[in-house]
Amino acid sequence: MKVLKINNFSKFHLLNNIDYKNYSYSELTNLYIENGWCFFSGLNDFLNRHRINVIDIFFNEKNIQIKWMHENFSFKEKQINQIGSWKYNVNKLQDILNTILIHQIKKEKPDIIFLTPGAAYTLDKDILTFAKNSFDTKILLHWGDELWPNVLYKNFFYNIDYAFSTNKLYYEKFKDAGIENSIVPNYFESPYSKEEILNKSKNKEFQITFCGSSGQNLTDHNYRFEFLNKASLSTDLKIFTHVENLNDIKFKKLIVKTLKKLPPPINKFLFSTIFRRYQFLKEIINIHKFLNLSDINESYLQLKQWDKKIDRIFEPKQTIKDYLDLIISSRMVLNIHRDELADYGNIRCFEAVGHNSLLVTDKKNLLKEFFDVENDIFAFQTYDEFLEKYKYFTLNPKEAEKISLNAFNKAWKSFSTNECYQIIYEKIIELKSQLK
Repeated sequence: MKVLKINNFSKFHLLNNIDYKNYSYSELTNLYIENGWCFFSGLNDFLNRHRINVIDIFFNEKNIQIKWMHENFSFKEKQINQIGSWKYNVNKLQDILNTILIHQIKKEKPDIIFLTPGAAYTLDKDILTFAKNSFDTKILLHWGDELWPNVLYKNFFYNIDYAFSTNKLYYEKFKDAGIENSIVPNYFESPYSKEEILNKSKNKEFQITFCGSSGQNLTDHNYRFEFLNKASLSTDLKIFTHVENLNDIKFKKLIVKTLKKLPPPINKFLFSTIFRRYQFLKEIINIHKFLNLSDINESYLQLKQWDKKIDRIFEPKQTIKDYLDLIISSRMVLNIHRDELADYGNIRCFEAVGHNSLLVTDKKNLLKEFFDVENDIFAFQTYDEFLEKYKYFTLNPKEAEKISLNAFNKAWKSFSTNECYQIIYEKIIELKSQLK
C-alpha cells in the first residue's frame, strides 16, 4: 500500500548555506523532514511499521522538485509540459511544479494522497482529480485554515474523500458542506522525550517569547501584528520573526492602492509583467474589493514603532529543534491566532504546552474545547486581561510553573502524535478498503 504525503513548504525554511547541486532528491527530502519542515514528520516510521509505504513530496519547493525531475527524466524541462490532456505553460514556475507533481503521481500510483496542513490551500485541485480518475486514489486532508471570502467549502473541497478538522468550528464547516470529517487537533511532535524536556526546562532563559510570523503584510493577521506592537512596549517579550524593510512595504501599499482601481484585465497583465514578483498582492486586492475596504490596515504599513524595538526582535528559529529549544527555555510562550473566528487551537498552542512552557494565548472561550483555561494555560479575551495576568504570573513564577507543568502532563497524555498517527492509520485502512 502506498501513501503520497503532500507537504506545503515555506520559503522561510530555505537554507542559504545549502548547495543544492550536491544533494540528491532523497537526501534533500530527508534533510527537510529531519529539520521539521513538514507536519507529521514521524508518520512515515509509524506507517512503515504497518507495512504502508509513505512518500513525502514538497510540491511547491522548486529546488527539490526540479531535482526530482532531473533525476527521473533525461530531457529538458520544456519537454514535460504535455501529459495526456494536460498542457502547461512551462515558462511559469508554478506550471512546471504542477507538471512535475503529475509525473510523480503517475510514477507512484498512490492508493492514498494525504494533504498535510497548508498543502490543500495552494495545490491545483485538478491534479487531485487526475489522480482519482487515473488510479482511483483516495484523498485525505488535514485542515485548520481559512478560505478567502465568498469561497464555499463544498466547491473548494469537491474532490476530498475525508477530512480531519482541527476543531469543532471547522468540523461544522465541512459537515455543512456535506464532506465527511472528524476532529483531529494540531498534535505536537518532539525530538525529545518527556524526561528530557523536564530536565532541559529547569533553566529558563526568557520570560516570554513569540516565534513565528509577526502578521506583517498579512491581511488576516492584523490583530497579531498590533498585539505584538503593544506587548513589546509593555512586557519583556522577545520576538523571533522576519521583519520586512519599511520602504518595500510602502511600495506594496502603493501597488494595492493603485491597482485595485483598475479593471481586472489590466491588473492581470500588470501582475504577469511589471509586478510579477508581487503576484500575492492580487489576493489582497480581491479581499479589499469584496469587503469594500478603503485602505490597508495601518498595521500593514506603519512599522515605525518596530524601529524602537530592534533589540527585542531576532531572526526566527530555522529548524524545528531550535524552535522547540526556544519554547523549552521560555517561561511563557505567546500565541496569537489569525483574524478568523474558526482559527483556534493552532499548532503553537500544543507545541508550547507539550514542551513545558506556560501557553499565553487569545481566544480563551473557544480554547475550552481543548484546555481548562483557568488551570492549564494563561488565556485571555482582551489586551487588558493579558496585561493583568502577565503581571500576576511574573510576580508569581511558582504559580506559572505549576500551571505549565499541569498542562505539560496532560499534553503528553492526550495530544502527542502517537495517538494522532493511530487515527490517521485507521482512516487510511478504511479508505483503502473502499478502493476498486
